[in-house]
Amino acid sequence: MQERRPIRSFVLRQGRISNAQRRAHADLLPVYGVAFSPAALDLDRVFGRAAPKILEIGRTFWASKCTPPAWGAC
Repeated sequence: MQERRPIRSFVLRQGRISNAQRRAHADLLPVYGVAFSPAALDLDRVFGRAAPKILEIGRTFWASKCTPPAWGAC
């Protein structure tokens, strides 16, 4: 007799945006967002000051706690 395969159920994990998120995006992006431009972004001009820059990719907790002199210790 042929062995039955177990039933597998797959749920499509699509992003869903709540009404509050949609409203926040519409209200706050014009205030805090930076318009796209194919040219390099002048961060000193955007933020109104000259300061060291750190590019964080992802949402890692430890990386946000590291400052350049402490990178080796992270």
